[in-house]
Amino acid sequence: AYTLLNANQYDKSICGKYCGKVTSSPSNHLTKLLCAKLATNLTNLSDVLKSVASPDDRCSYLTYWTYDKIASILKNRWTSAHYNNAIQEINQVIYRVNHELEKHGKNCSYNLYSNVDHWKDEKALHDYFNIHGDIINCVSTNQGGCSKYCDYINYINELYKEYVTHCCSCYSYPKVLCLDNCPKFFKCNKAYYPYDLMLKLNCRNYNPSERIDHIFKAITFDTDVLRRSQTATGFTCNGLICNPIDATILVAVTLLGIFFTLFVFYKVTNSIFMCN
Repeated sequence: AYTLLNANQYDKSICGKYCGKVTSSPSNHLTKLLCAKLATNLTNLSDVLKSVASPDDRCSYLTYWTYDKIASILKNRWTSAHYNNAIQEINQVIYRVNHELEKHGKNCSYNLYSNVDHWKDEKALHDYFNIHGDIINCVSTNQGGCSKYCDYINYINELYKEYVTHCCSCYSYPKVLCLDNCPKFFKCNKAYYPYDLMLKLNCRNYNPSERIDHIFKAITFDTDVLRRSQTATGFTCNGLICNPIDATILVAVTLLGIFFTLFVFYKVTNSIFMCN
């Protein structure tokens, strides 16, 4: 996917429409070129990455392609005012293009932010989850040479353990259900645990890691325990708001009801105004 985004030639008319105001950067020419390619890729994303089935996956690839490009252009200038200005300008371009795409339901909304270390971590995790199947296939088909992945997966394993507590929220009903808090770059399915993949690859001379069940136990919210503790303290909670998913649905339905009421009020008020 990244190769396709790199290879796509920028459209001069799209560049002129969205990139005319991109001026502030110590590498002005490179930043304008990035803007031109970004605006073109974003405008035509469904065609450029037509081999990627999911719109969300296409958007994620473009997001981390943008991170990688802006990082390479502005390397060694992370604390400069030029960096902040360039980020703001690229974000404005992304917003303007998406504003047009929203009319056709083809938008891919994202923003660049200033924490470069997080950019690198997110991209590394995003790419791992997308090539996980290829690594599994290497093992299952006995292709040979799969051990070349060991150093890479060991690096990913450390990132995984660092981000899993932030990116995954699990609940027991009593069956465990995990919610993805970082859907662009992290998947909470236990099957993706990097260390288990290292064991399948028979990677040697690496520090052992804890079992995936132990990791997920630490981030699993047990509703039964909570209810028993509430009963013991004389407080019980049996309503919808005590169930995180039900509470989310309740909020969503309430908001829809409010918006519908406001819409009806607007239509009635507008009709009365027109009659008068």
